[in-house]
Amino acid sequence: MRDELEIDINLIHSAQKNASKNLFANLLSVIITSILIYVITFSSFYFIYEKNFYFTNEYFISLGLFLLSIVFGASLSRKFSIVKRDKSERILRTLYLSSLTSLCFLIILFLALGINHINRMYILSSILIGFIIESFYFILSTENRKTNANFISGIKLSIKQLKSSIKFIFLDGLILTLFCYIEIVSNIIPGQYREKEFLLLGLVYLSWVISASCTHKFIPSAVATSRLNAFELQVKFYLRIIALVILSMIFLQFELSSAINFIRALAGYSLVSSLLLMFLFADKIKNKTDEATVVF
Repeated sequence: MRDELEIDINLIHSAQKNASKNLFANLLSVIITSILIYVITFSSFYFIYEKNFYFTNEYFISLGLFLLSIVFGASLSRKFSIVKRDKSERILRTLYLSSLTSLCFLIILFLALGINHINRMYILSSILIGFIIESFYFILSTENRKTNANFISGIKLSIKQLKSSIKFIFLDGLILTLFCYIEIVSNIIPGQYREKEFLLLGLVYLSWVISASCTHKFIPSAVATSRLNAFELQVKFYLRIIALVILSMIFLQFELSSAINFIRALAGYSLVSSLLLMFLFADKIKNKTDEATVVF
């Protein structure tokens, strides 16, 4: 009997050691893969923007600062812990916060060190494209990915709700496009290609898609527990977009006139989009007794 107990204890200890080793190996694999994603995207955009296929001092300095910001953002957002999570919207929310934190850290770092000679375009481009690639990697590498690859997994939509959501996506995208064209594109001087403006336009649409996935913006009648909860989700949707755009404009050192155009476009879009939401879904969102906890 005693021998059997000793064997069982040894088996338990052995299983715990193997689990710890596997956990460490998986974490190390995720960290290395994430760093490689950003190194490759950074190097690619550096060579594209600088048209230089040599490793210069500027490359190593900017790469070092870039990776430092990525690690800082990952640490504060606890990005590498999302390998255990099984919800795509939570993964996107964490990665989005990590990118925001990294960008904020870069702004402070560049101001503190007085760095103005480095081209900031390829750094911001690397953050955005790295974020997209990393999102696919984390989502596909989570457990039960086949059942959770859908952004709205676990949420059942009726045919009527699905039609309303598709209509909302189309109209909301059209409103965003109209405001971007009126306030931003139409104010660009003909014949002048403004890289910063077009990069930021791409960022606006990217943040629109990601933020909508995080908050279930286009299916409020299915996820909101009350009208107040629906309002909370929408506010967080708009704040995510505005925060990323403003931080990007500060990092890229936008001129005041161009920055005002983007702010006016986002403010106008947010107002009209929220009115559209009220018109389409206000009477369809029922108050429920259970209040949901929504994490920013």
